[in-house]
Amino acid sequence: MTPFSANHNSSLFIQIVLTVILISITRYLPLRGQNISYTDSLKIELQQIKIDTLRVPVLRKLIWHFLAFSPQESAPYLTELETIAQTGDHPFLRAITHNYYGIKYRHEGKFPEAINHFNQALEFYRTDPKYEAASTGPLFNLAVINQNIGSYGEALKMNFKILEIHENLKNTAMISQTYNAIGNNYKDLAEYSKAILYFDSAYVQAKRNNHIAETSLSVQSKANVLLETGRFEESIPLSLEALELNRNLNFQPGIASNYEALANAHAEMMNFNLALQYALEAMAINNSLLLTRALTVNEIVVADIYDRMGRTDLARHYAGKASDRSREMGDIESQLLAEDKLADIHEKQQRFELANEARKRAASLRDSLFHRDKLEIAQNYETRYEVEKKEKALENLALQNKIAGLELQRQKKLRTVLIVGIILLIFSVVLIARILQLRIAAQKLRRENEKVVYSNKIAHMEFERKTVAINSMLNGQEKERSRIAKDLHDGLGSLLATIKYQLETIIDHTVRQDQENPLHHTGALIDTACDEVRRIAHNMMPQALKEFGLIAAIKDLATNVEQTGIEVHVESLDEARIRLPLNEENILYRIVQELLQNCIKHARASKIIIQLATYKQQMILTIEDDGVGFTPDSSTLGMGLQNIKTRIGVLKGAFEIDAQPGVGSTFTITVPLSNHAHL
Repeated sequence: MTPFSANHNSSLFIQIVLTVILISITRYLPLRGQNISYTDSLKIELQQIKIDTLRVPVLRKLIWHFLAFSPQESAPYLTELETIAQTGDHPFLRAITHNYYGIKYRHEGKFPEAINHFNQALEFYRTDPKYEAASTGPLFNLAVINQNIGSYGEALKMNFKILEIHENLKNTAMISQTYNAIGNNYKDLAEYSKAILYFDSAYVQAKRNNHIAETSLSVQSKANVLLETGRFEESIPLSLEALELNRNLNFQPGIASNYEALANAHAEMMNFNLALQYALEAMAINNSLLLTRALTVNEIVVADIYDRMGRTDLARHYAGKASDRSREMGDIESQLLAEDKLADIHEKQQRFELANEARKRAASLRDSLFHRDKLEIAQNYETRYEVEKKEKALENLALQNKIAGLELQRQKKLRTVLIVGIILLIFSVVLIARILQLRIAAQKLRRENEKVVYSNKIAHMEFERKTVAINSMLNGQEKERSRIAKDLHDGLGSLLATIKYQLETIIDHTVRQDQENPLHHTGALIDTACDEVRRIAHNMMPQALKEFGLIAAIKDLATNVEQTGIEVHVESLDEARIRLPLNEENILYRIVQELLQNCIKHARASKIIIQLATYKQQMILTIEDDGVGFTPDSSTLGMGLQNIKTRIGVLKGAFEIDAQPGVGSTFTITVPLSNHAHL
């Protein structure tokens, strides 16, 4: 198994937990890589504030931010906060400052300095019960440090204390994080079933309350258990799920931890190239965040992968760096792994003297760990006894509470039965009354609906009756026009033509050609009468409409209007393709005729445009003039326009008027094409 999957390396993941707390507090602040303006604005704000008490909130924001993302950058702001706390005699602020320093030193792997500051913060928090919630911060950090140095029993005891406090406060996010911490304690004690139980509890708690950072932490913690127990393929999907959650949060320490787990899993499955890629990604992130202990473990993992790939020079380089850094930090476990790896690499490269030196250093480190572990075993037994005793007490308390609860439930049940009976009786009375009320309302509504339906039916019948009457009247008018036009053309027209012929015969026989006779003038008048008869007959029943259709008739009508001096343009996109039943074309022709007459009589227009088109089984007829215009309200619509609306109603069409004084008028007629129309 690769180094990261060993017990001491799995505790590295716990080191990330405190950073998760920082992220939970600052999760709505801008994230690294997207927060330059945020930190700059805080720095500018700090420069503008001169009063110490007003500078404190800004300093704390900056420190929290840098502790989460770059602990080294928090140093000057920590120094100023410490100065304000000491000079102003603010004990609570001093405790906060100690906690901040402890977090900074813990990130840097300086555990003795970190422990000292956390204990000083705890001394103040324990002076008053109201600071109990604040005390969980130093306690949690101390548990993480104990986890890192292998004091798993002490870490477990602290985490149970933290859990008790957060359960009393009902702080769901911190409860989930503490479950994760306890699960990691049990994992390092090789009690894997208990570890998975706590990780699953953390996951349920975090998922229910939508705590994304805590959800990611519980998923990766469970993946680490699977990784440590040799279930590499099962661990990979969980690590990828945690990676996606941390990417959504842009939580770089968590992403680095996910990469570490993926690197170890793929290395165990002999996927060395992919494992190396993940390991280098993790190393780059931890290097940028200056997380020295995490970076040391990264280097050991990279060295191990290069060694297994046969690239011993690179493996020796990274193992040497890890050995030097872990020695500086006093991290015995990491240094032991680095020395073992260096010894293996030196032997492969036949550097036996260097290999022996590395073996000696590793043996010395093992002795130190052995003595520490013996002390830890004793502490673990004592801690485990205290934990089991506490768990037993909790079980007894739960049993007593259960018995008391059952008695209380019995009494409540009796009261509930009585109350429910009364409520059901009241509900039944109200329900019956409501049903009767709804029935009466429904009957009333039904009668009103019947009245409305009847009224609509009467109105529809009246409309149909009026439509039939108007249609019959229009058809009668057209028939009468046709009859009169025929009589004028066939009767009076023929008679006038005969009279003219007789007069011309008389003129030829009675008058010399060089002599003017009054009968010549009479013949001219008869010619005029004949033309007028033809014009009247044509207007009453245009021949072009019958023979060539609506467009041809409108063009013929436009030609007549142009004789008055008005320019008329007829435009049609469907010329010679639009044919309607004759009665419908006749009505439209009369409408156009009426509108043109209005233009001539009232509009004083110089130009008229007539457009005719079809669209989606509709005929659209537009007549536009550049005349004087008018205001189209119901009071200004004369008899002609009222007649037009009536005619359009017979065709079940629509009539729109767009007119303003001084800007001309536009009349739009939309008529649905009947089933007998063809294009």
